[in-house]
Amino acid sequence: MKQVFDIRKEEKSATLAAVLGDQAIFKYGSFDGTPKLSVWDPIECCFYKPRKNMTDFASFSMLPVLLSNRVQSDIISRALLVKSCELLPLSMPTMAPIMIHSTKVVDCVDEASSRIKCLSDDVWVFSQDRLPPCGQICRLGQFRTAVTIIVSDSNLPPEEDFYQWYHKQGYTGLRFKLLWQSDT
Repeated sequence: MKQVFDIRKEEKSATLAAVLGDQAIFKYGSFDGTPKLSVWDPIECCFYKPRKNMTDFASFSMLPVLLSNRVQSDIISRALLVKSCELLPLSMPTMAPIMIHSTKVVDCVDEASSRIKCLSDDVWVFSQDRLPPCGQICRLGQFRTAVTIIVSDSNLPPEEDFYQWYHKQGYTGLRFKLLWQSDT
């Protein structure tokens, strides 16, 4: 069965901020799926909302960030992420966080059948023939606001599906909200 999840940060996870303010991140333009790695310089950042118990993932300018060495050293996690994302380094004195920038933009929402106003009580319908490959993190191209999704398939082994692998490894810091699931 295929499922589509919206990816957000958990409330208890940390938030990072640029040391030099927002202009540091915005000098690279919009994070709309356009590749950035070839022009990227690590942005110096600090904790905006530190947490006592550190999670594996945090957020920076609404994008997920790998914080923990546990995830960064996980060969399978990195392989799953680089299938559809760029891993952009950030700079901090005590750690080396990596921002996850999805470069896969998809147009797979059946807007005629969906009722979408805000993410709280929407009814999402996805066109199965336009869904991205399972296990990849993507951005929805139809919307102005950043909607980052992952398509998961319970028939795949966890090593091929980031959503399943995240839960199998017990990682923390991300929240997955079910938007849609197939009948089969």
